[in-house]
Amino acid sequence: MNGQRNSKDAYVAYAKQILKEHPEYWSKYANRVSHYQIFHKEGTKVVEILSYPRYMAVVKEYFKNAKHYVIEGKSLVLGNNLGRIAGRRVERNFANKQVNWKASEEKWEKTGVRKGPVYFTDDEWVRIGWTKTGKLKNRFLYRFSPAEGNSTGQGFKLEFTNANMENPFLKQRYEYFPYIQNED
Repeated sequence: MNGQRNSKDAYVAYAKQILKEHPEYWSKYANRVSHYQIFHKEGTKVVEILSYPRYMAVVKEYFKNAKHYVIEGKSLVLGNNLGRIAGRRVERNFANKQVNWKASEEKWEKTGVRKGPVYFTDDEWVRIGWTKTGKLKNRFLYRFSPAEGNSTGQGFKLEFTNANMENPFLKQRYEYFPYIQNED
């Protein structure tokens, strides 16, 4: 394993902690998840304390709300000195020109010739970024990569892009990051 952890790993660790703290609880294995469900007996009735599907429903709802929070221009503070995730306006570096594929395709369809791409000319572009705090050890080992998206438009990056295309003034809510040129 390469050191990456996911929601299932967090659930199993939390379930183990609950079982350790409460020896009267017991768990059930299912769907390749240890401690899939945790039960407790109250009198003659068996009560479910925690389950993986319920845990995942809460996690999905949290991430959905967090995604909309960031798209609206607010910073999602991660806590425990991990930093924050927020939208960014980044000054464009014209030394590395970026092709505007949508405008290029439209130009090529009009002229009938696939020649000469159209480049972005605006002064800034937007992205989702993680601002790490100075207290995070070995910062370079950690990275944040928002989900690309799929044909249904469910990914974080795709929803971020679509929201900024629908509302061009939305980017004014994001923190501005100037281009820093190397002075070597």
